[in-house]
Amino acid sequence: MPASPGRKKTSTETVQVSKQRISYARTVLKYAPDQADAVLAGSVSLDEAYRRAQVAEAAKSSRWPA
Repeated sequence: MPASPGRKKTSTETVQVSKQRISYARTVLKYAPDQADAVLAGSVSLDEAYRRAQVAEAAKSSRWPA
């Protein structure tokens, strides 16, 4: 059915986002939240922010408990 003026798109018509990309975004938000704004602004790719978040996660988990 063609879209009529003012008709909202259904979820099946929206852009599909992979589960992997959502997982990347969640990891960035959890371990490198400072990178989230850069991703949204387009100055850093999600892949690069995810890599940085993995580094931050590894550093956090390798620290000895106080």
